[in-house]
Amino acid sequence: KLMHIAATKKEDIHDLASYGFVQKSDGGEVDVTHNWQVMCQGIQGYIKEQLNQGMIDGFDANGITYFNKYATLKDRHTIQLDDGQGGVQTVTANYIMLAAGGRPNNGGYPGADEHCISSDDLFWLKEAPGKTLVVGAAYIALECAGFLNGLGYDTTVMVRSMLLRGFDRECVDKIDLYMQKVGVKFIRGTVPDRFEAGTTKKVKAVWKQGGQEFSDEFDTVLLAIGRTGEAAKLGLENAGVYFNPSTGKVPAPAEGTNVPNIFCIGDLVENRPELTPVAKVAGKKVVHRLFQGDQEAMNYRLIATTVFTPLEYGMCGLNEEQCIEKYGADGYTSYTKEAKPLEWSVVKHRSP
Repeated sequence: KLMHIAATKKEDIHDLASYGFVQKSDGGEVDVTHNWQVMCQGIQGYIKEQLNQGMIDGFDANGITYFNKYATLKDRHTIQLDDGQGGVQTVTANYIMLAAGGRPNNGGYPGADEHCISSDDLFWLKEAPGKTLVVGAAYIALECAGFLNGLGYDTTVMVRSMLLRGFDRECVDKIDLYMQKVGVKFIRGTVPDRFEAGTTKKVKAVWKQGGQEFSDEFDTVLLAIGRTGEAAKLGLENAGVYFNPSTGKVPAPAEGTNVPNIFCIGDLVENRPELTPVAKVAGKKVVHRLFQGDQEAMNYRLIATTVFTPLEYGMCGLNEEQCIEKYGADGYTSYTKEAKPLEWSVVKHRSP
């Protein structure tokens, strides 16, 4: 989100001429350049010093014991903790909540491990990504492509089928057109065939369309094609907890696994939104049921979601396609209102 904000700052600079400000490159007195390393240092500092340290401080303030160790289950009440330096200990608990999340997968494309990065890696790059290919069509792929393009990098998105599957198509089409308008390029209807070392740039991406083979070279190839849960690494079989080995995720209706005292939240749960605020609320619901006698489970039907693409998009509830499926073409009413932010009114390049 901070990188998205950084890209919007550059857009604001581009808008300044319409308000009478003139950059040095246009004959004025001010010149603006972007430093990838400075931006990343600021973002990394925020993550380490505010988010992570703030959470640890919160543990201390509330009497919570924090183990900076790798945890695996030994049985349904026992957890083994490994510090990675030969130190191992065990702890026990009446209840256990699994919240280990997931990791990006590389799609199994030949050469992906050697030549590509994930969205997790992007935020820790020491050098600017340069000309970038983003593979994927969900919100992480489009958000990354949007802010990379906004920061001034040549950006291409490779899409197998449709953008933002599951979101309202009318709104997605507007996002699609706007991203093209601001310079993001798309390769549609295909997936990578393989990745190789490039000759003029770091990575050569190869794909096929219509029986023909195509290729281009990029400084960075970012794979954003989904995440695999970490269930296989947690020793769940020792406690009898079932998980899906193909997805690495745990079926957990109402956050409960098949073992009564073991619960699961977040990206580790099968068929749940991969959204941190949702996982936090689900975890609180479990705690309230266990220790306060509440009966309410997490309601996943009305979750507000925001996509931080260049044209930002928020939604809650059913999209129009889901309305048609659930209520029929005559069972709902659609209202559409198009508007443009006031600050865009004098900026010609912002016009739709």
